[in-house]
Amino acid sequence: MIKEVYLENVKSYKRQKISFTPGLNAIIGENGAGKTTILEAIGFALFNHLPYKISDFIRKGEKRGEIRVKVVSPLDEREYVIVRKVENGRTTEYYVEDLEFGRVAEGVKDVKEWVKKHFRLSIDSESIFENALGVSQGNITAHFLSPPHVRESIFSPILGIENYRKAYEKSREYEGSIEDKIIEIEKEEIRLKERLKEKKEVEKRLEMLKNDMKDMKNRIEFLKGKMRPMEEKKSELEAIKVEIDEKKREIEILNLNLQNLNGDVERLERELKRIKSIEDEIEKLKDGYQQYIRAEKDLSSIISELERIEEEKRILDEEEKKIGKIETILKEVEKRIDEIEEELKNLEGIEERAKIEEELLNKMRAIEAEEKKLNELKKSLALLRDDLKSKKDLLESLKAKEEELFKIKSKLERYEGIPEKKEKIIKTIGKLSTEIKNKKKLYEELKIEKCPILNESCDRIVDVKDDVRREIEELLSKLKKAENLLKKIENAEKVRKDLENRYNKIKGEISIKDDLNDEIRKIEKKIAEIESEIENSEEILNEKNDVVKRLKEVEGSIQKLELFRDLLKRRESEVKKRENLMNLLKELKSKILEKEWIVKKYEELKSKERELRRVIDSRKREYERYISAINDIKNKESVEKEIKRKREEREEVKSKIHSLSKEMEVLQEKFNEDEYRRISEEFEKTKNEMIKLQGSLEQIEKRFKDEEERLKEFEGIEIELRNLITKKEEYKRKYKFIKDLREIFKIAIPEITKAYTNAVSVESNRIFCEIMDDFSWQITWTEDFGIKAKYLGRDIEFSQLSGGEQTVASLSIRLALLKLLSSAGIVFFDEPTQNMDEDRRRNFAKQITKIKGFRQIFVISHDDTFEEMVENAIKVRKENGVSVI
Repeated sequence: MIKEVYLENVKSYKRQKISFTPGLNAIIGENGAGKTTILEAIGFALFNHLPYKISDFIRKGEKRGEIRVKVVSPLDEREYVIVRKVENGRTTEYYVEDLEFGRVAEGVKDVKEWVKKHFRLSIDSESIFENALGVSQGNITAHFLSPPHVRESIFSPILGIENYRKAYEKSREYEGSIEDKIIEIEKEEIRLKERLKEKKEVEKRLEMLKNDMKDMKNRIEFLKGKMRPMEEKKSELEAIKVEIDEKKREIEILNLNLQNLNGDVERLERELKRIKSIEDEIEKLKDGYQQYIRAEKDLSSIISELERIEEEKRILDEEEKKIGKIETILKEVEKRIDEIEEELKNLEGIEERAKIEEELLNKMRAIEAEEKKLNELKKSLALLRDDLKSKKDLLESLKAKEEELFKIKSKLERYEGIPEKKEKIIKTIGKLSTEIKNKKKLYEELKIEKCPILNESCDRIVDVKDDVRREIEELLSKLKKAENLLKKIENAEKVRKDLENRYNKIKGEISIKDDLNDEIRKIEKKIAEIESEIENSEEILNEKNDVVKRLKEVEGSIQKLELFRDLLKRRESEVKKRENLMNLLKELKSKILEKEWIVKKYEELKSKERELRRVIDSRKREYERYISAINDIKNKESVEKEIKRKREEREEVKSKIHSLSKEMEVLQEKFNEDEYRRISEEFEKTKNEMIKLQGSLEQIEKRFKDEEERLKEFEGIEIELRNLITKKEEYKRKYKFIKDLREIFKIAIPEITKAYTNAVSVESNRIFCEIMDDFSWQITWTEDFGIKAKYLGRDIEFSQLSGGEQTVASLSIRLALLKLLSSAGIVFFDEPTQNMDEDRRRNFAKQITKIKGFRQIFVISHDDTFEEMVENAIKVRKENGVSVI
């Protein structure tokens, strides 16, 4: 069910909310008022259907628009809002929002799927809206007046029959493709069988290679056995040779080490001799070294003092420069203080005038607020008076309706007992009809003119037959009178029902009379209250001229007071600044007196600095030589220890050389060079033969593996061949299935069409008769999607029906289609009564509410017939080019 539609900048709508109710909703208004826009907006938001460009859907002069449709889902009975925002001719946002859990679908695809699922649509939502749910007024009957091929293109997709036709055509292509695949498989099958003929040759070669491999492996094992004792003897001799070579290398290394140790001892002995000569020289250098140390220490102290005094002197120079600047600034401050004092004299008494101005401004603001309030009160008073007048007018009209209600009640009293009379006459008609039927049966028997017992001619039978015929004529006459009376009673009953409907409607309208009287009393009371408030406000406004006059006398005093306060702050700031400058000037002048003493002290320190630098320069060489000599003497003990260690190490090396020479002589006696050479040559020869055999074996093994791989390939080919044969059989089964299926499609398409049209015909006939209020009609939807009618047994072509009858028949077919294909429970009628006369329009409006199976029906019409017959009549009108509800 659609609860609400909100439109913003959509065609002729600026911002408008439209609420709907269950049952019949009539959207009424003049042509061009904007009725159909509501249907188009629902179609665009819910079903993605718009019969023109998005840019033409936006209000002229605007760039963006928005549609919000609040619905109750037929699937879960929850409320959702479908939102579609457009800008610059395209959709910028499109989503479904669950009012509790947020967005549940976003984008055209997801929203269409959501609508299809929740409204239980069996086909595309756009198609079913365009051709069944929301058919535009021009197409209601036009589709059924079109040629059969056009009707088929419209309704076949809706019913899904088009899919069967497509499947039939597609199956033809599929059948051909399967046939092609079977031929390809058979070609491949022949190729694989040809390849398998080589398999026996490969198996034969594998057997030969296997025997060759066995012979070579036996020969290799024999050579390995022959090589083992040779390898052992060779390894033994190689170990002795390696040991002899290692001993030689060790002796060579030790001899080199011995030479290095002899050199180190000689160098250290020379160094010890040099250190002993330095010990004699150091006493002579000691005095110069001490003078250098003292001078350097004193110089460091003097330099620090000089730096401090230089910094003090620099600071005093800076302070001396500041004195002149401060004296200039001080004169400027004195001048500013004098100027401020002069301005303050001119603003004496300003505080009192500013206070008066503030009070008057507050009064003026209160008066202006009262003026605004007075205007609002006058507007409210005018609205209330208009409302009071309209309610009094309505009350007068209700009094007139009370009189009408009394008259209708009097008329209804005359129709009392109609249902009982109707029931009685129906029983009488039934009784007469039964009696006539029995009499006619008897009359047929008497026409034979024989006694039913003796089966012989009888004159009395002729007389009885005439009596029965007269009785039948009398009974028929009574029946005709009774039927005429029934028609009168039914007409009277119809009049009574109309009077009852009118009575109930007027009774409902005048039920608000008491509430209306209460509202009138409340409005009159409110008018009196507002008039009193207006009087009070006008009294307050009488002071305005006096306040304005007094305000002009003190105007600008508040601003001058701000200036006065600012001057006081500035004076205080300048006085404080003057005091600080004077204190700073005094302090600087006292500091300058110290400068003379600092300069004298600086010159004395400079003289001492020069003397100390002369001493440092003259004693520097003695200082450096003394430091060097001290470092050399410190090394004396370490040099003596190193000489001793090197001599001990030299003796140890000599001992090792002697020991290694003895061991090498023993090893040389065990090693025979000729024997080692002979065994090595024989071993290498045998080894090369074995390597050659191993190489040949590897080649044979490789060939064996290659042949094995080829054999495996044949296994794969055999599997592939078996799979191919299986696949061919499967395709053959599919080919047969598709051929059978095509035959089924060929038979099924007309049968499915017939089943759908029969189902729609039954339901549409019921709906048509209900709307027409005449069950003598029979409507049929034909298998070529046309409409045929029968009235009282007479066949009528669709084109021969009146415009109103065509419209009702077309709507009935579409309603039946909707019930068959969807459980959406909603339907839209766009100008359904345009071809109907007044009686037919009223009957259509009356009967449409009785259509079963639809939760919500929307009628869009410029005809005000619906206004008085529906609970929710939505009037659309245009004001200055804008559609309003």
